[in-house]
Amino acid sequence: MNRQSVVPLAVLLALAGCGSSPQVVPAVPPGAAALPPPRPVATTPAAASRVVDVEFLRAYVESQGFSRGAPQSIRLTPGGDAVLFLRSQPRDKKQSLFEMTVATGAVRELLTPEALDTGPEHLTPEERARRERMRVTSNGLTAFELSKDGKRVVVSLSGKLYGLDRASGKTHPIDAGKGAVIDPHVSPDGRWIAYVQDDDVHVVALDGSGKPQAVTHGGSEERTHGLAEFAASEELVRFRGFWWSPDSR
Repeated sequence: MNRQSVVPLAVLLALAGCGSSPQVVPAVPPGAAALPPPRPVATTPAAASRVVDVEFLRAYVESQGFSRGAPQSIRLTPGGDAVLFLRSQPRDKKQSLFEMTVATGAVRELLTPEALDTGPEHLTPEERARRERMRVTSNGLTAFELSKDGKRVVVSLSGKLYGLDRASGKTHPIDAGKGAVIDPHVSPDGRWIAYVQDDDVHVVALDGSGKPQAVTHGGSEERTHGLAEFAASEELVRFRGFWWSPDSR
């Protein structure tokens, strides 16, 4: 072997000695279970496996988060024999009045908005603002009042007052004057209805007899009587601006 062949062989041996050292695997202590092998990582992007349920999204939006159709403004009658509540269809904003008999659980529809007025609903700017502050997004019958004996119901629609006899199902308009009625409430003795009209508080007999009378005077758009102002509604969560006294006077 000549000298020229010995030099390359020495270089190869030196390079082999500089290679990476073998990997050290930690020993498993006696009695300990061996670790499971690592799971393979998926190479497919997660977004590629997502499926958008369009029908679910449409139902969620149209039912307002599946809240449409649930009973609202639930109230037990004074005698405890029935429960009154408002409810709409699952994908509709328009509410009607229902009654459930406590003894049997039977539910019947007492009153629909179409039975009172077949035209479109009209709201005054004051009523629209009041509903916005109360987060009321439904229409039709959005509130009702019950007489002291539970036999009569009072509702308002498009600024007009109506009375309903629960036993017969008959309705009759209540003369509340020319202006739009806002936020009506029945007196504790069940004889009167108080409401806001033209920026002042008025009262009228529940049975429809007699003429409405103004209780306050001097109300204006800048200072209404009987309506909660913006700060009270938004900051204090107080949506009423008047209350009946216990003696209904």
